[in-house]
Amino acid sequence: AFGPLLLLLVSVLLTASASAQVRVMNWNVARLNGDPVAIEDVFAAAAADDQPGFTTAPAIVAPQAVTASSRPARENIIQDAIPGVEYASATFTVESSENGSGGAQMLLYRTDLFEEIESGHRDIATGAGRNTDRWQLRLNAADDDAGIIWVYGSHLKASNSSSDAEIRRQGAVAIRNDADSLPNGSNIIYAGDFNLYSNNEPAY
Repeated sequence: AFGPLLLLLVSVLLTASASAQVRVMNWNVARLNGDPVAIEDVFAAAAADDQPGFTTAPAIVAPQAVTASSRPARENIIQDAIPGVEYASATFTVESSENGSGGAQMLLYRTDLFEEIESGHRDIATGAGRNTDRWQLRLNAADDDAGIIWVYGSHLKASNSSSDAEIRRQGAVAIRNDADSLPNGSNIIYAGDFNLYSNNEPAY
């Protein structure tokens, strides 16, 4: 079973120096504990989707629950599902606590649209032995900092007790504190499996 699939078309208006429509795909892939062919079909369908707007392969793919051992298979599935589009894997970090349980966050991006600024990567502790990853991407067409996009990939604590909700709240505060440290006007994408049970939660 897989977590919810979220497919967005995000309009990123980055001043007159650079602008683009960026399709972002977020998916908890649950350690690849599913049918690889069916998973590949989902990515192929995402690339063929023309709602809203037009057909275009996702520019950014942000899976959660990726283990070190399943990461190469994840990359191969996406390349097979979306032939002719070159993806690069952004900085990947996984701690033993993540690798032995739910897995870590991963980011793939289209090299015809973006490059990674590796020094912008950061792990942010969000509780329950999990980290949120922060990545810094730059649009290839950009010639200044207006073309930078920050992406946060998260997998917050599951379960619906008050203590679990408190761990999620603390994780959300950690993410926002980091984002608040970025330059004013930064372009930010928050992607993830947040495990929120209602919009009344403090984390929300």
